Amino acid sequence: SSADCTARIWSVNTGNCMHVLHGHLDEVTCAVFSPDGLWVATASKDGTGGIWSVDSGERQHLLQGHADSLYSVRFSPDGLWVVTASKDFSARVWSAVSGECEHTLEHGSLVTLAVFSGSRK
Repeated sequence: SSADCTARIWSVNTGNCMHVLHGHLDEVTCAVFSPDGLWVATASKDGTGGIWSVDSGERQHLLQGHADSLYSVRFSPDGLWVVTASKDFSARVWSAVSGECEHTLEHGSLVTLAVFSGSRK
């Protein structure tokens, strides 16, 4: 993640930058790989998240709906869901397949981190 509004995917084998993920309008605050390594999810101060293809570097889904900056993003253990945490006092659960928001979880203050349980409950 970066203050230049991008995230980068680097090759561990060569040390070369494979892709620069362009599309956010403000600082990228978090970037994480999906459990299968095929996708990267990003969170940004522009209030959006993204789901990107590791192979192509193209954004597959723009996650829009928060009213303020995003602090974090995480995939579920099965890779089917993404959760974002925001300054707007909410976390949102998104389908990683469709990019649609499935649930909005309201909170009484800033939500700086949201994660999934590994127990499937």
